[in-house]
Formats: sequence, C-alpha cells, structure tokens
Amino acid sequence: MSIHRYHSMNQPKSCQVKYIELGCTPIPVPRGEKGPILRGWHNLRVGNDPEKYVHAYFSEPSNVALLLGEASGGLNDPNSDSSETSVAAQAMYPRLLELGLQVIVRPSVGIRHALFRVSAEC
Repeated sequence: MSIHRYHSMNQPKSCQVKYIELGCTPIPVPRGEKGPILRGWHNLRVGNDPEKYVHAYFSEPSNVALLLGEASGGLNDPNSDSSETSVAAQAMYPRLLELGLQVIVRPSVGIRHALFRVSAEC
C-alpha cells in the first residue's frame, strides 16, 4: 500500500493540476477530515487526462494529500512532527536546500516536511 502525507491546503483546482504537472498524484481530503476518506484512494492514478482526474476527484473544495512512492514518481516525505526532529531539521535546513529538497516550513512550528524523490535504482 502506498503511503500518503496529508498536505493541508485549500487550493483552487489549478493547484491540483500543477501538482500533476510536477509528477505527483493529488488525493482529495474533505474539509474537517484528517486524511483521505475516498474508498480505494491509495489506488488512484492520474492517467492520461489530468483535467478529467481533477474534475472527478476535486469537484468540492477540499484539502490535498499527495500520494507518495511510485504513484508520484518516487516522492518521499520524512515527517518531523516531534520537537526533537523539528530542531534537527531546522539545523540542517541550509543543507536540505543545497540537496534540492522541497522543504515545507510553518512559521509557528518550523520544518515539518522535506520532500524528495528516490529513483527506482536506489
């Protein structure tokens, strides 16, 4: 089963298309929910028509989860929810950027995610 990471954002549909253009598989998370509730969400794949996918799964305003692993081109997200890992991530922040990781920072809590891709050769 693929792992998902909840990404709290209320975005217009064009944002989901942008995620798809970046090679990711966005999954809808209804407002007020902690994660996807759509049955079989872990099996969703965008296919050949991103606009049709977005229309089918994001017809209602929702938050977005990104499906990790092969469904999103090897996307990974080590989570740093504890204060200890957040402090360590903060100390490594310049190096994370040098490595080309997409770092998600919330001013109130610091670094929580460092998105990166792993190739199949690893």
